[in-house]
Amino acid sequence: MPQSPQAATVTCVHSTSMYSVQLNAKKKMLAEMEAEIKRQNLRPVIVPLKVGQVCLAISKGRWLRAEVLPDGQALFFDYGHRQPLVGNGMQLEKHLEDIEPAAVICRAPPHLGDLTEGDSVLVQLSSAEGNRILALSSEEVGVSFVLIEIQLL
Repeated sequence: MPQSPQAATVTCVHSTSMYSVQLNAKKKMLAEMEAEIKRQNLRPVIVPLKVGQVCLAISKGRWLRAEVLPDGQALFFDYGHRQPLVGNGMQLEKHLEDIEPAAVICRAPPHLGDLTEGDSVLVQLSSAEGNRILALSSEEVGVSFVLIEIQLL
């Protein structure tokens, strides 16, 4: 059964219908985790990384959690983007590895148009039906748009 719609922010555009979104409810946890990683003052080291391994890798000038993919890329699952993994990585402490990803992949209906990174949206999470973006959301003015599904008989 689907959960109630949740506020989220688009963090990565995969195609005109597939996006990664970061759930707003997880932003505080993510900021605290990234602050803890930053306090560790990590230095890049070459460590052997295996496919499927969760590690810390550098992206956009920061150490972020990532999963090593078979194609030599890293999936930065708290943001949803991928980039080549150049071999620099750090083993992730177990308590940081166990935290759920902050981003999820969602489908979006064509009527929403082209979403861009930073757009505020409402998402419906459902393991059975797949996650989907319901509507754009304007948090700045406190207004949310509600999606009404109409079935023609």
